[in-house]
Amino acid sequence: PGRPVTAIAAEPGRALVLFNVEPAADLSADPASLGAAAFTLVLSPFAQDVPGAGAAVHLPIGSFAETAGTFVNAALEWQSWN
Repeated sequence: PGRPVTAIAAEPGRALVLFNVEPAADLSADPASLGAAAFTLVLSPFAQDVPGAGAAVHLPIGSFAETAGTFVNAALEWQSWN
Protein backbone atom coordinates (compact mmCIF):
# COMPACT_ATOMS: atom_id res chain seq x y z
CA PRO A 1 0.00 0.00 0.00
CA GLY A 2 1.05 3.53 -0.63
CA ARG A 3 3.02 2.87 -3.82
CA PRO A 4 2.61 5.41 -6.66
CA VAL A 5 1.27 4.22 -10.00
CA THR A 6 4.64 4.69 -11.68
CA ALA A 7 6.26 2.29 -9.19
CA ILE A 8 3.47 -0.25 -9.65
CA ALA A 9 3.81 -0.01 -13.43
CA ALA A 10 7.58 -0.49 -13.19
CA GLU A 11 7.27 -3.53 -10.89
CA PRO A 12 3.64 -4.73 -10.98
CA GLY A 13 4.15 -7.87 -8.91
CA ARG A 14 2.22 -11.13 -9.20
CA ALA A 15 -1.31 -9.73 -8.96
CA LEU A 16 -2.91 -6.40 -9.70
CA VAL A 17 -6.39 -5.25 -8.64
CA LEU A 18 -7.92 -2.23 -10.37
CA PHE A 19 -11.07 -0.95 -8.65
CA ASN A 20 -13.19 1.58 -10.55
CA VAL A 21 -10.24 2.59 -12.74
CA GLU A 22 -10.10 3.09 -16.49
CA PRO A 23 -6.38 2.55 -17.12
CA ALA A 24 -6.23 4.46 -20.42
CA ALA A 25 -8.04 7.50 -19.00
CA ASP A 26 -7.20 7.60 -15.28
CA LEU A 27 -3.54 6.62 -15.00
CA SER A 28 -0.46 8.66 -15.83
CA ALA A 29 1.56 5.47 -16.38
CA ASP A 30 1.42 3.56 -19.66
CA PRO A 31 -1.60 1.22 -19.30
CA ALA A 32 0.23 -1.49 -21.28
CA SER A 33 2.83 -1.74 -18.49
CA LEU A 34 0.10 -2.86 -16.07
CA GLY A 35 -0.31 -6.04 -18.11
CA ALA A 36 3.02 -7.33 -16.83
CA ALA A 37 1.35 -8.65 -13.68
CA ALA A 38 0.73 -12.41 -13.69
CA PHE A 39 -2.93 -11.88 -12.79
CA THR A 40 -5.10 -8.80 -13.19
CA LEU A 41 -8.51 -8.31 -11.57
CA VAL A 42 -10.60 -5.39 -12.84
CA LEU A 43 -13.73 -4.21 -11.00
CA SER A 44 -15.39 -1.59 -13.18
CA PRO A 45 -18.80 -0.40 -14.37
CA PHE A 46 -17.38 -0.34 -17.92
CA ALA A 47 -16.41 -3.21 -20.20
CA GLN A 48 -12.72 -2.72 -20.86
CA ASP A 49 -9.53 -4.55 -21.58
CA VAL A 50 -6.30 -4.03 -19.70
CA PRO A 51 -3.73 -3.70 -22.48
CA GLY A 52 -1.19 -6.50 -22.44
CA ALA A 53 -2.92 -8.47 -19.68
CA GLY A 54 -2.59 -12.19 -20.34
CA ALA A 55 -5.02 -13.40 -17.68
CA ALA A 56 -7.61 -10.86 -16.60
CA VAL A 57 -10.91 -11.18 -14.77
CA HIS A 58 -13.46 -8.43 -15.23
CA LEU A 59 -16.20 -8.10 -12.58
CA PRO A 60 -18.98 -5.54 -13.04
CA ILE A 61 -19.75 -3.01 -10.34
CA GLY A 62 -22.52 -0.42 -10.17
CA SER A 63 -21.83 3.18 -11.06
CA PHE A 64 -22.83 6.10 -8.88
CA ALA A 65 -25.82 6.75 -11.15
CA GLU A 66 -27.36 3.34 -10.44
CA THR A 67 -28.34 4.27 -6.88
CA ALA A 68 -30.34 7.16 -5.49
CA GLY A 69 -28.28 10.06 -4.25
CA THR A 70 -27.46 13.75 -4.31
CA PHE A 71 -24.49 15.76 -5.55
CA VAL A 72 -23.77 19.39 -4.83
CA ASN A 73 -22.49 21.07 -7.99
CA ALA A 74 -20.03 23.98 -8.36
CA ALA A 75 -22.90 26.49 -8.03
CA LEU A 76 -23.77 24.88 -4.65
CA GLU A 77 -27.06 23.55 -6.01
CA TRP A 78 -28.25 20.08 -5.05
CA GLN A 79 -28.70 17.64 -7.90
CA SER A 80 -30.68 14.55 -6.87
CA TRP A 81 -31.60 11.41 -8.76
CA ASN A 82 -33.58 8.28 -8.00
